[in-house]
Amino acid sequence: MVVDYPENAPRETWIKREGRGVMQVDEVKDQTSFLSFLAAMRSDFAEGALAWESAKLGSFLEAMEAWAASSRPPAQANPWRHAADLLHAGAFYE
Repeated sequence: MVVDYPENAPRETWIKREGRGVMQVDEVKDQTSFLSFLAAMRSDFAEGALAWESAKLGSFLEAMEAWAASSRPPAQANPWRHAADLLHAGAFYE
């Protein structure tokens, strides 16, 4: 599979989309784009989650909690984007 990686974008800001390049977390605007992001995360995980900091459920949830606890307002007003940020943090937050 050929993946078009974003130039100059850190790996922590995007997820591979199965057969369709990558999706950046800031593309999440609504339920439809959130579901696409979630599917991309699932696909990335199925391929081995090689760049993920937290590939096990316990560490994933711990990273989500740590990110949420350290994040200060303004949080995302869009709940779909906020949910995507939480999931993304679970995978990449150290």
